[in-house]
Amino acid sequence: MGRRISDNTLLVRWDEKQQDFKVWFPNKCDGGFIMGVFCNNQICEDCRKKIKFAGASRETLIEELESRGYDPKTLRFTIKKKSS
Repeated sequence: MGRRISDNTLLVRWDEKQQDFKVWFPNKCDGGFIMGVFCNNQICEDCRKKIKFAGASRETLIEELESRGYDPKTLRFTIKKKSS
């Protein structure tokens, strides 16, 4: 899945070498969570039921974005934890 890069940054991006998404995470549960949101149909199905985002009909968020004309290989998601 990925590896730890810092104590406060969660990052998802396409890896050309592996031809798959790669995740860098401050802890494993955050890495697993974010990949579930992007690539897991169970979590996305739950999201669909709760927030009913417009026109969502695909199995995963990645598939949905791709069906709307986005290139998943350009996806880059970065977020940092709040300072204490």
